[in-house]
Amino acid sequence: MNIGGVNLKQTSGVSDPGACCDACTTTSGCAGFTFVKRGNDGSPPQCWLKSSVGALTPDKSVISGAVEGPSPPSPPSPPSPPSPPSPPSPCTPGSTPLACHGRLGLGGQFGTQLVDQLGKAVQLRGMSVFNPGGYDDCITSDSVQFLVSNWGISVLRIPMSGDPGVYNQRAQYVDYARDAGIYAIVDFHYTGSTPVIDDNARNFWREMATRFKDYDNVFYETFNEPGPDADWNADIKPFHEAMLNIIRPIDPHAIVLCGTRRWSQMVWQVPGNEVQPSKNVMYVRHSYAATHKDYDEVSALLDKIPIFMSEWGVCDASGSGNIDGGSAQTWVDMMAAKSHNPHGVTISWANWGYDDKGESCAALQPGACPAHDWDRTSQSGNMVKGYLKESPEAVFGGLTGFVV
Repeated sequence: MNIGGVNLKQTSGVSDPGACCDACTTTSGCAGFTFVKRGNDGSPPQCWLKSSVGALTPDKSVISGAVEGPSPPSPPSPPSPPSPPSPPSPCTPGSTPLACHGRLGLGGQFGTQLVDQLGKAVQLRGMSVFNPGGYDDCITSDSVQFLVSNWGISVLRIPMSGDPGVYNQRAQYVDYARDAGIYAIVDFHYTGSTPVIDDNARNFWREMATRFKDYDNVFYETFNEPGPDADWNADIKPFHEAMLNIIRPIDPHAIVLCGTRRWSQMVWQVPGNEVQPSKNVMYVRHSYAATHKDYDEVSALLDKIPIFMSEWGVCDASGSGNIDGGSAQTWVDMMAAKSHNPHGVTISWANWGYDDKGESCAALQPGACPAHDWDRTSQSGNMVKGYLKESPEAVFGGLTGFVV
C-alpha cells in the first residue's frame, strides 16, 4: 500500500521496510514512511520519509506505514479536497493471525526476524501434531478451531511422510489451519537419519508445493531431524538445496525451514555456510527443557541466522520423562526476547505435542481425543496454555511487533 502525504527526505542505504520504519522513528518530524521495493529492472530499493501522512492507495510495489505522535505542520499549500478516510487496519480486535499479518517474510535489523506483510515483527506460537500416522483423532476442524479460540495458537505443525496415505490424510490439516485463520508447517518428518536426495523426497515436495503454492499461511519444513552422523556440508545442506530446487519454481514465496545436525540441535554450524538461495530460509532448532539448557548459545546466533523452534517440549528429549518447569520458562522467555536474548530477535515455536499419548510431553490426558475433549489437559498442556497467553504485544529489534 502507498500512503499519501508530504515527503520529508529520502534515506539512502536502506534495504528493507523494517529499517525504513526505524529511520522514521529516529528522524525528527517524521510521521510516516514509504519503502519502494527493488524494481524488476534491478533498480535499488528506496526509503522516503514523510512529514505528514494521508490516505492509503493500493500499490504492490511499495510498503508504507505511519508512526505515533503528532507531525509538524506541513508547509503552506493550496487548498485541496479532503482525502477519503484511510481503510481500517487488518489487525482489528477479533481478527485472525492470518487476516492480520498475511504472508510472512524475514526482516528487522539483522534480516533474521519473522515479519508480516507490513514489515512488523511477528512471533508465532502453537502446537505440533504427533508423528505421521499417530493420534490423528486429535486433529479435526473442531479441535483446531478450539485451539485457536481457546488456547490462542497461531501456528499448527503437521508432520508428514512420503507415504501418500499419510500425506493425503494430513494435507487436510493445512486447510483446517487456514480456515481457522492461522499458519501451518508442512513437515517432512524423518528422525535421526541422514537425509537422502531421492524420489521419495522429491515427489513429496513437488506434491506439497503444487498443492499449497497459493496458500499464504504455509511453511515448508524440508527435513525434521537429521541424525548425528549426518554432516552439514556433505549431507544436510545439499539435501535442503535439492528440495529448494523442487519447491522454488512452484512456490517462490513460502518460508522454508531447514533442519540441522543431531536432531536439529547444531544450528551453530550454519552461519557462514547457509543454504542457497537463502531468501526466506530459516533454520530449525529443537529443544526439550529437561535435556537442553543452551539458551544463550542459541540466542547468540540470532543476529546471523533466522531460527524457528518447530518442536520443543517441557519434558526431556525422549518426549517423556521429567518435566522441567524452570528450564521451560527460560526457553519461552528467550524465544520471546524477554531474557537470554541480546539481539532482541524472537523465535517462533510449536510445542510437542497436541496428542493424548501417555507420556509427559503430551498436552492431553489419555482418552481425551476419542472423547473430543479438547481441553482435558495434562501437566504439560496446562503449562503450554499458560505460555500461549503471555505477552500479547511487545517490541522486537526496534520494530513494533506482535506475539500471535
